[in-house]
Amino acid sequence: MGKLELTVANRNRMEHRLGGHRQGDLSWYFGPMFHWLAENWIHLFHEEHFTWRERSYDASAAACEQAMASTSGEDSAAAAQQWYFRHGFSAADAGGLFPDLFLRRFSDDVEISWTGTASPFAPDGFTFISEPGRICLPVESVASPLWDMLQWVKDNPPSLCRESFKEDHHRLASKIEGLSSMKTDQFQRADIPETLYRRVEGVFRNLDRPELLDPVMHDSAPFVVLKSPAVAMFGGIDVDISLADVTELREILVRSTDGETSNRLQDLVENAALVGKPWQDGYQLADNLLDDLEELELDMLSEGRMSIMRFCCEFGIEVVDRKLDADSIRGVALAG
Repeated sequence: MGKLELTVANRNRMEHRLGGHRQGDLSWYFGPMFHWLAENWIHLFHEEHFTWRERSYDASAAACEQAMASTSGEDSAAAAQQWYFRHGFSAADAGGLFPDLFLRRFSDDVEISWTGTASPFAPDGFTFISEPGRICLPVESVASPLWDMLQWVKDNPPSLCRESFKEDHHRLASKIEGLSSMKTDQFQRADIPETLYRRVEGVFRNLDRPELLDPVMHDSAPFVVLKSPAVAMFGGIDVDISLADVTELREILVRSTDGETSNRLQDLVENAALVGKPWQDGYQLADNLLDDLEELELDMLSEGRMSIMRFCCEFGIEVVDRKLDADSIRGVALAG
């Protein structure tokens, strides 16, 4: 038993009202929450992509809620429900009134998002004060304090002598200790389909370039600080990538990491700052690029359209042809 506060971005997400009274913490039995955190640790801090067809950059709290409520596909709803059990904080409430809050890996950060919705079993007049929101924080800022909490729980067994409490704490301590002995690839497999991971691991392990496959682990806690370029590149895709395609893309990645960016292109990229997200502000980025090219007195238009080939030649961008087996790939991002 205890009191719990959860502060995210200087706001207590546990703060609530009940019967006109405002309270900043929740009193409950938190044993199940500690078990949930230990059991789902790898997924919480390493699984980025949704297991149903959804844009993975949408806030997970809203995306998961919509997918579970969807009637368009039972498979998607079931997949979303399983994802919720791994990432939804309220899945660990054991009858308590936890906020509808989600944690997941997001690139090399951790996304925390919440809806502000109270539990369906909450008494009349119970409301969380936080409005729906989302924030991305460095993974170490989130994982390290939670790991410290688990370590404290492991090292401080309950003072009551009831045998069932001792057994429960022993099981919890074993789960926490087991996380420390996990191998690196077990953390990476949470972010990439198993079959694809085996292909990627085999292809990249043959190179004398371990930095392309091995992530940067935290020095005192079991989580990945920086994803490996190979996993970041292939993680989350839902097309069937053959072994030949993995090998071909590996060669492109290796070749590109040995290249150099021309000074003209580097200057152009450094001036292309965006306030928002590239996938939302692509048109603004294009307008900015055309303005920059006009200032350089470079005409890249051909019959009223942007000539990509002319642009590549002007700024020293190499153009090569590669054939892939998969016909559903529209683009590839090289991570490194």
